[in-house]
Amino acid sequence: MDNSSLKKFLVDHGWLEQERPNEMLFDLYLDPLEQNNLAKDQSYKKIKNELSSELEEWMEATKDPLASKK
Repeated sequence: MDNSSLKKFLVDHGWLEQERPNEMLFDLYLDPLEQNNLAKDQSYKKIKNELSSELEEWMEATKDPLASKK
């Protein structure tokens, strides 16, 4: 997140203290407001695994420092 006034507002109002799941997956067509996390839904397991693999490959290719923390 950049250093915008929105970041300051979110941090000042507890955004960093909010617990979030490690994995999140949303159907942006049916759920554009991202209200229903589908990461644990077995019917989305295949797409979640595909996206996870693509992310890992991209992180390795770009030498992302967070890759080792995954």
